[in-house]
Amino acid sequence: MLKAVAAALVLVAAGSSAASAFTIRGTAQVADSDILTMDGYGIYLFGMESVEERQDCAIDGQAWQCWAAAVRELQTILSEGEVVCETITEPTRTRQVIAWCTVNGEDIAERFVRAGYGLPIGAETDSYFDDMLEAADAKRGLWQGAFEPPAQWRARNSVFVDRPPFRPVNPLPDLPPPVLPEGR
Repeated sequence: MLKAVAAALVLVAAGSSAASAFTIRGTAQVADSDILTMDGYGIYLFGMESVEERQDCAIDGQAWQCWAAAVRELQTILSEGEVVCETITEPTRTRQVIAWCTVNGEDIAERFVRAGYGLPIGAETDSYFDDMLEAADAKRGLWQGAFEPPAQWRARNSVFVDRPPFRPVNPLPDLPPPVLPEGR
């Protein structure tokens, strides 16, 4: 998985477009369950999303504050060291970007999905689907109970998320859409 993301970043860095990717590094704060803030940028984690603040989840039929749990998990990951984010999209006028981020050299999105709090965005990458299936099988994070996939919940509740459009600074390779096993 790390090789796929690294290859995509090499393509981004090697392109000849006037726009270019850049690095943001430092101490990151959690703005939402899938958004970091650092150096004045709102950073959406590349290739994954998480539950919304008003979204309902349950464990054994009892309400569970899954958004707060997801935020705590992301805070824990970010607290481990300097965060380094390689931007994949150009900043919007409000300084929002999609970026691939690491802490101590580890992919933050991969760890978050593997912990069970993130879901892959197939339109951006197919790299995190195995991590999601591992989390689901182990009943980690969101998978320990019932939840609605965030995109489905947003559509059903007419909630718009201002995620920057996924237009990489330089083209990424065409990736086939992921195929999930039946029953997932």
